[in-house]
Amino acid sequence: SNLPYVLNVFSLSDKSVLLQWSKPTQPNGILLGYKIYCSEINETLPGEKINEISYQINDPEKFQAKLTGLQEGVRYLIGISALNCAGESDVKTTEVTLEPHTSAEPFKPKFIYKINYTVPNRDEVCYKPLTTVSPIEEETPEKEIPEYDYYDYLIFNETKKTQIKMIETKPKQPPESDYEKRCIVNTMVLWIPDVRNNPGEHFYLKYRIKGEEEFQVTEPEMSEDYIIIPKFDACRNYEIILTAVDGDYSTDSNLLVTPTKIL
Repeated sequence: SNLPYVLNVFSLSDKSVLLQWSKPTQPNGILLGYKIYCSEINETLPGEKINEISYQINDPEKFQAKLTGLQEGVRYLIGISALNCAGESDVKTTEVTLEPHTSAEPFKPKFIYKINYTVPNRDEVCYKPLTTVSPIEEETPEKEIPEYDYYDYLIFNETKKTQIKMIETKPKQPPESDYEKRCIVNTMVLWIPDVRNNPGEHFYLKYRIKGEEEFQVTEPEMSEDYIIIPKFDACRNYEIILTAVDGDYSTDSNLLVTPTKIL
């Protein structure tokens, strides 16, 4: 895969930055995601990396990431590479130094969402099983099914000198309903900060099924730029608000109503 085309870094606070990049123009195969690198720049030994960290983004359609836990005044080298089935591209890098930050009211944030959010499975994408023809086998008589299996156990009554067989039963999971299969999914909400103004340092979500009175409120997301809502009912309309936070200040996004899935 060739390099991501553009890499921009925007300050969110004196300890966090937001990376944004564009998709490689020539993935040279199936694009699987990206790998982010961050290290302190060694001022005395150029080229030597200090405290390097890296992590992988397993979503080829995600073009931003948040880095936090950085220190004000320290020069950092930040890099990104693209991943495909053949491996990793070269790393595109840029330098950044975080300046002092004074909290202020964030500009109105935006967000996007992806209903039924999943990420590609590398083995399924890259290694397709070969089609083979199995030889015809002679039918074998069915084996008699025993009354108990490996998980059964025996308790011995030493007083009566008799053997009592106790069968351990496994709890059965309730069958998944057709409605659950069609409608209940994970939904990812991605924060789009206003990086040209004061974007805020972190965010949280308020969401509810349309018509309900109370919003459900998530915990503040301090490390990532997204939140996954589990057990999201894609067959009903939701109202979602994203709130950007900077210190004691906060700003709500516009309320967004999600469409319903056609049953």
